[in-house]
Amino acid sequence: MKKRFFSHVCFIFFIAVFFVGGAISRLSGLTLDEFYLKRPDIPNNISKWSGNTDKIWILKEWIKITTERGEDYKTALKILLEIESGKPQVQPQNGFPPSETPSLPGSESQPSLPSETPNPQPTDSSNGETICGIGDGAIESAKQGAQRAKEHGLMNIIRIDYKSGIPAPADPADYKAFGDSFIATVKKLSGVCDLFIVGNEPTIEGNMTAQEYASAFLSVYRRKGEMPSGTKLLAAGPAGFSWDSREKRDFLSWLEDMASRLDEVDGFALHTYGDPTQGGADPRVANRRNNWPFDGGFMSFKEQIERVAKKWEGNKPIFITEFNTDVNGLKDAPNSKDNYQKGWINKAFEAVRNYNATRGALPPVKALCWFVDRADGPWGSFSLREIGDAREDMKKEFHNPAN
Repeated sequence: MKKRFFSHVCFIFFIAVFFVGGAISRLSGLTLDEFYLKRPDIPNNISKWSGNTDKIWILKEWIKITTERGEDYKTALKILLEIESGKPQVQPQNGFPPSETPSLPGSESQPSLPSETPNPQPTDSSNGETICGIGDGAIESAKQGAQRAKEHGLMNIIRIDYKSGIPAPADPADYKAFGDSFIATVKKLSGVCDLFIVGNEPTIEGNMTAQEYASAFLSVYRRKGEMPSGTKLLAAGPAGFSWDSREKRDFLSWLEDMASRLDEVDGFALHTYGDPTQGGADPRVANRRNNWPFDGGFMSFKEQIERVAKKWEGNKPIFITEFNTDVNGLKDAPNSKDNYQKGWINKAFEAVRNYNATRGALPPVKALCWFVDRADGPWGSFSLREIGDAREDMKKEFHNPAN
């Protein structure tokens, strides 16, 4: 019997659950810049997906879309009230502190969606990610969507974040609260999913060191006994082509370090991207754009796997939970809607099938999921539903018996 490429076709949901551990001192008398120093994730994330760097607009947008109702939310309301009432705000002329990390592809640090969280309807072309909102209704919304996906024969992978734009807590003092909420969320999703990713792209979301992320991941993993039987936890890989600004090294070195620090894990969720207009149109071929010392295209997934395998050999499966043709991030052209070339997805699937057939002692790839399926929030230029050729190519792979 011919070995199948994927054990399941995957439909992926993301939930960012706000885990608040311990007392938070009440903020008062802060300027807008001081508030952004306290919460750099707000301007960094919103400016990344919106392209708007106006500090006041970002504050208003965050107040509108966030589901937080703690002290930071109250402080933001107070600051906005002061601004709109004409009370002086001492603001440096250079705007909010810029992110130290470059704008990179595939970051899922989108804002929380409003109350109209998406209700994914799996179709013949669905094999991509669906982004769900965050907040009290998100878990139930995700569960309903995951149930429909399961009924269509799809396997669900659900990602749980610590906070919007922060994959896991860096402070060990927050581990218990993080674990408590993580476990509660997993229990609520029991029956529709047993495969969960702990956070997302730690090199750009939260700007975490390999040690910080690995330690936080293990704090959750070591409590698997409190989760439903059969639960599996995947470690999140870095953002493709990102720079580890904390340790001054590339994303592959970060990944190797992180994987080496784990003593328990059920698999890895990796991301890989390739622009057919930069460095070569064929995703099956190595891409040396920018003369980087690593592959600058879709085949980056193999180099990432090799770094993981230095510690774990072929023992832990790989789930490629993001791929598309954007390598510059949402703000910078070209996005997938601009540069997609018919047949690119089919060649990418072929590349992974070839890898699986010849991988030797390396771990198998169990999933390859396009980022994204639905055109929710700002993601329309990546969406399968907005890119006809990509949708048709994915549909072919959905029905491809070789998969």
